[in-house]
Amino acid sequence: MDDIPELIKRAKLTQLAVLINVIVFLLEEASGGSGSTNALVRAGAMYTPAVMDGLEYRRMLSSIFIHFGAEHLFGNMAALLAAGAFIEVLMGKGWFAAIFLISGLAGNGATAAAEMLTGDYMISAGASGAVSGLIGAYMVLMATKRISVNIPRGNLIMAAVCILLPGITDGGINFWAHAGGLAAGAAAAMIYTTVNRRSGCGSSSGNDICNS
Repeated sequence: MDDIPELIKRAKLTQLAVLINVIVFLLEEASGGSGSTNALVRAGAMYTPAVMDGLEYRRMLSSIFIHFGAEHLFGNMAALLAAGAFIEVLMGKGWFAAIFLISGLAGNGATAAAEMLTGDYMISAGASGAVSGLIGAYMVLMATKRISVNIPRGNLIMAAVCILLPGITDGGINFWAHAGGLAAGAAAAMIYTTVNRRSGCGSSSGNDICNS
């Protein structure tokens, strides 16, 4: 397996996803500032009442590419480059795109469901759910021996806890976006491994799994 810089060079779609996020961030800054809640709502941040009552379903997708400030953007893009490059090279561009988008949507769906149950609404945005999904997919590939990385499963559980814990301890972090994205990405990778096992692709001793 190549090291991370080499993987990133090969992961063109991951690079494109980062570029789109950066461009959207610059547009945010030009139209009112990424720290302005009102500006981000206008840009398409996730807000459950607007989605459910105002039927603004586009927010489920647009909010994945919107960030609250440069620090939020940098953290998510660093994680996207690392996790996205692994998934794109290991699983293929189609699976990367599907996991990224589905996980982001799942995170926002989980957020909407939780907020409607509690009646506690917040404005949220960011690629955290999508990135959590990519990490969840990678964890499944490791756990099912689809790639030759000898990591104890207890460490994988700890990694999942580290993804979810900030959302529990910090009220400014959207727990449900992380949890929904992580679950969606893991489920997608389970489907992938099942399909490839039936078609004879993959190896428990290496990383020669099938790309799409």
